[in-house]
Amino acid sequence: MSFKASAVVARQTLLEAARTRLPWTALTVMVGALLLAECAAALALTDSQSYRIEIYAAFTRLALVALTTLFVAHSVMRELADRVIDLSLSRPVSRSAWFIGRLLGFSVAVALLGIVAALPLAFTSTPLAALAWGVSLAAELCIVAAASLSAAVALTQLNATVLAVGAFYVLARMMGAIVLMSHGPAVDAGATSSIVIAQLVNALALLLPALDDYTRSAWLTAGGAGFAALPAIAVQTVIYVALLAAVGLFDFTRREI
Repeated sequence: MSFKASAVVARQTLLEAARTRLPWTALTVMVGALLLAECAAALALTDSQSYRIEIYAAFTRLALVALTTLFVAHSVMRELADRVIDLSLSRPVSRSAWFIGRLLGFSVAVALLGIVAALPLAFTSTPLAALAWGVSLAAELCIVAAASLSAAVALTQLNATVLAVGAFYVLARMMGAIVLMSHGPAVDAGATSSIVIAQLVNALALLLPALDDYTRSAWLTAGGAGFAALPAIAVQTVIYVALLAAVGLFDFTRREI
């Protein structure tokens, strides 16, 4: 694999992100989130600042995850449908170099969006808490970008890709709660079915990133508490981005385009 070729593909991906007005779309999302947060704070009877912070953080997080999925999936689908990828691969660019370059470009683009999304929170929360939240969001969006790229090259259909990534994200976000419910007091711990289900849930939890530990709104009201979670988040992000990339790259290199 040529790292120079990957760097060229990554640069082209960043230019594409700028030319397709991804930054302006993300900015529109953030402005909408700010307006929604102000409306919620105005309606709150007490602790309006907490409402303002939590509404903005939750809405922005979900909106940027959706925007990342759509941008990555649509970009790859358009390249495959227009046969632009044939032109790229006809040059001294291997499939692995193209894939890694695309992944790097998408990851840098969405990571910047995550950091920028935290800027308004620096004025309503502490700057350190906002920075921790923004770094965590950037890591979360990188995982979503990797999942979207791998799903796009494997499924080659926009709707299927968006549904697959959406299911992956929702399941990863809810996995912590599902694990707790499988071991909850309402479960008959001695029943064979309960034991089997609990083991299956635990196995599935090991395969998915613990996204419920990422980008918590509670960090924004707890000072620099989010920084304690960042090392584990960074390690987990590297592992799952690498795993998702390996799955997508394996499928991409072995099939006909």
